[in-house]
Order: sequence, then structure tokens, then C-alpha cells
Amino acid sequence: MAVIEKRADSNPSDSYVAKLLHAPNDQVLKKIGEEATEVLLAVKGGDKNEVIHEVADLFFHLLVMLEKEQIKFVEILDELQDRQIRSKSDVKK
Repeated sequence: MAVIEKRADSNPSDSYVAKLLHAPNDQVLKKIGEEATEVLLAVKGGDKNEVIHEVADLFFHLLVMLEKEQIKFVEILDELQDRQIRSKSDVKK
């Protein structure tokens, strides 16, 4: 995340991250869709290394989108933790 934050102020012609951060949202969302599709194809192809590579690409573009939306990664982790707590309390009922 720190690298993405640092690159936000870079010249978009010199930095892919800066280019994405300055691009319209639809461009970033399209890239996320492409990367998600590549993950699915990699899983279907059964090559573990390719899955790892494509998931890393997807995560990267999701992190760029979070930066663009000014959402901290810790907010996502907090949401997951809240869901886990709610799930455990639902089981006890």
C-alpha cells in the first residue's frame, strides 16, 4: 500500500500506478474485471504458479482501486473481522 500511496503523486506518464489513479474509475474497474477473469482461467487451467501470478495482479489492482476510493486496507480487514464475530454469534443462537 505504501508504494501505491507514494506513486499517487508521480507523473502518470512515468508511473502505471499514477496513470491508474488519475484515470476514470471505469478504466480501473475494467482492469479489475480483466484480472478477475484471468484468475478464473488460471484456476481452470490448473497451474498453481499461474494462479499465484494472476491473484497477485488482481490484488494489486484492487489495492489501487482502494487507494483511488480513499479506503484503507485495514477497513477491509475490520469488515472481515466483524463478519467473523457476527458469524460466531449467529452459530451460538
